Amino acid sequence: IGPDGSKEIANALKVNKTLLKLDLALNKIGHQGGIAIGEAFEHNNTLTNLDLVGNGIGDDGAGVISNALHDNKALHTISLSFNGIGPLGAEYIAEALKENSTLLTLNLTQNVIGESGAIAIGKSLE
Repeated sequence: IGPDGSKEIANALKVNKTLLKLDLALNKIGHQGGIAIGEAFEHNNTLTNLDLVGNGIGDDGAGVISNALHDNKALHTISLSFNGIGPLGAEYIAEALKENSTLLTLNLTQNVIGESGAIAIGKSLE
């Protein structure tokens, strides 16, 4: 669907109050799509499961999604595997985890968060 398609889905998420699960895995949304989806979560409090595996959202996309996680109390599961998220993106996620007490599952498989990213996430879970 690419970045443009993900932006349209993000616009719909801002007003949708029924969808519980969204799977956008392997849709080449890139960091622009990740940013759009993240911004949509500032308005959506019904989606409980988000799968963005293999979309190349990078640190920028992870940062905006993390900002939304500060206040979003609906999301229980988020899959961000294979997205090129590095240590900076992991630090963004770690900051969000300090504030978010409703996220139950976070999948970061096959990213490049490195030791410093893993330490930041680990400390945020204490």
